[in-house]
Amino acid sequence: EQFANWISIHSTWEDNPRADPRDIAEAKAGMPANTFLQEYEANFTVFEGQAFGSFKDDCIIESYDLPFETYVIGLDIGYRDPTACVVVGLWQDGHVTKACIVESWEVKQVSTADIAGKLRYTLDHYKAESIYIDSAAAQTRYDLAELYDISCMNANKSVVDGISLLNTLFQQGRLFVDRSCAEVITVLRNVLWDKKSSLEKLVHNKYIHTADAIRYAIYSHRHEFDLSWNDTIDIFSEL
Repeated sequence: EQFANWISIHSTWEDNPRADPRDIAEAKAGMPANTFLQEYEANFTVFEGQAFGSFKDDCIIESYDLPFETYVIGLDIGYRDPTACVVVGLWQDGHVTKACIVESWEVKQVSTADIAGKLRYTLDHYKAESIYIDSAAAQTRYDLAELYDISCMNANKSVVDGISLLNTLFQQGRLFVDRSCAEVITVLRNVLWDKKSSLEKLVHNKYIHTADAIRYAIYSHRHEFDLSWNDTIDIFSEL
């Protein structure tokens, strides 16, 4: 045979005599379903279909009476593509940090001055603590700071790790979307993994820009969320 020195073995956690079902149950509750399938069931379909598989109808709420303590902004700069912005409110529920996406907007093929004006209004309205911007938009970041007194921080752009975190938060009932954010809801239901790519990439469709802004805001601000990283993102290598 062509590969006579190689063998292929498929096994799940159930084939491990030392596996404790209690540990398995804890792992299953603490990570996205697709991650559990890959790591414990040896089912490598994690990068097929919807990227935000943990986003369900019960993640859509009315947020007007939530006790938000701070806000962060994610900003994905577009040139030919739209520029997308999202606002995420955070609050403490006991000892647990929770978050809700409360606003989003997109503008297309506008000047930095136009982006700055809209961003300034959003920033002042929410008194946001941080703005996380696409690190590839170095010139725009510089212009916003120097010309418009809007300071931004480079976002952590890890795709797989960021989406894994978002799915974990959705699944654990710690990340929500305000019902008024219809575009965000549509985005989360329509962002797909690119099955044709040999890498873990997302399909570049019209929903990707707002999805990137969401990821920038939440994953870059992940220090606020007390999670076991061994259960979620450590299993992936950063793209």
